[in-house]
Amino acid sequence: MNITVIFIGSHFNLQKANYENREQKQITDEEFLGLINIDKEMGLDKIKSFVLANPDHCKIIHNYKNDSDYLVNEVKKVIQSYN
Repeated sequence: MNITVIFIGSHFNLQKANYENREQKQITDEEFLGLINIDKEMGLDKIKSFVLANPDHCKIIHNYKNDSDYLVNEVKKVIQSYN
């Protein structure tokens, strides 16, 4: 059985802007770093490390500009590469 992990990463400023838009509030960089550290404690860094260590079964897609069409197309490419 093949296992595929797709990890979508993005730049700090884009992540922060998306968070502020979603939550409809402004926070400082330090506050957002605290939230990111919570994510790290939950294991997201371990997932990213796994993805990096297993390129035959995993893929990192970088979200540079909130382009959902780009992200969907990249995910489709990964899925099609296993067919």
